[in-house]
Amino acid sequence: MYYKLKRILAPIDFSAQDEQIITFLSAIARMVDVEEIFFLHVIPQDHWTKEPGYSTGQSIEELLESKFATGVAEHFKDHPTQIHFRIKHGSKAETIVTYAKNKMIDLIAIGKKRFRPDPSPKPVPEEALKYSHPIEFLTSSPIVEKESSGYLVRKVANMSPCSMLIIPENLPATISHVIVPVDFNDASKVAMEKAYEISFQSANNPKIDCLHVFSAPINGFHTGMNYKDWIDSIAEGRRRAFEDFFKKTRIPERSAVNCKFIHDPEGDSAKVIARYAQQIKASAICIGTEGRSFLASLILGDVAERLLAYELRQPLFIIKDRTKNIGFFDALFKL
Repeated sequence: MYYKLKRILAPIDFSAQDEQIITFLSAIARMVDVEEIFFLHVIPQDHWTKEPGYSTGQSIEELLESKFATGVAEHFKDHPTQIHFRIKHGSKAETIVTYAKNKMIDLIAIGKKRFRPDPSPKPVPEEALKYSHPIEFLTSSPIVEKESSGYLVRKVANMSPCSMLIIPENLPATISHVIVPVDFNDASKVAMEKAYEISFQSANNPKIDCLHVFSAPINGFHTGMNYKDWIDSIAEGRRRAFEDFFKKTRIPERSAVNCKFIHDPEGDSAKVIARYAQQIKASAICIGTEGRSFLASLILGDVAERLLAYELRQPLFIIKDRTKNIGFFDALFKL
């Protein structure tokens, strides 16, 4: 029996990207057996604003819920998946992760916006100038803004007790070609099986390509041997390793999965994966992550974390084994 996505959590912020997230999740819910989708809007504790419902007598929660219901109804019309909308107050990342833990969520689907630098400095508000010690406002900084643009996504991904789906702003029309980076461990096995499951149950039957990025350590290079032959010999060994690895999966058809082997001379697997996905116009990337210890099993693998730093044009699935992480997550929040 394959790993199922029964419950999905989707943080929303009522931005333009929410429409894409809702549309994409409605398509996923038709691909796999999704029982419930929880849409969550987090209001920061220090957020203050005028009461939007002053003239209508409605609270901010009631107005947001009404707006959400209007936007989501059409996408899940006559659909068996149960839809929930919740509003929470608190720190965004911690609230999202805690909610995922409490609801035993299988997948967090979160949008990642593109980096848009603001070249002009922001003026100091006139109100601040009335004080004897004016509030100091920093001018915009492309470096800081680029770092903060994906901060919430990276923080949630590292803390999440379950798998993640990072949704870019410009989504492909269909999921027709999925790349699965593999390094022959259990996490790669789970990612391959999940990609196959989605492909097998999908009406458009997307193509799955595994990608193994390898390096050739110079200290293993024998003097007198042609360097290209040395690379080819390593690649051949990795091909044999993949065949042995595939036999351990629950994928019945060998023809269902191809594997590409790429030499990485720079030692940056994430960059190779991102470039390859762009080159072949892949429509999704699915990567497994698994730590070497009980503590590390909650934290992202190095390649997965570095992939989050790139502005990928494809949805990125990060597959975690929730059953291995939930115990540590419980202990973490009791500290």
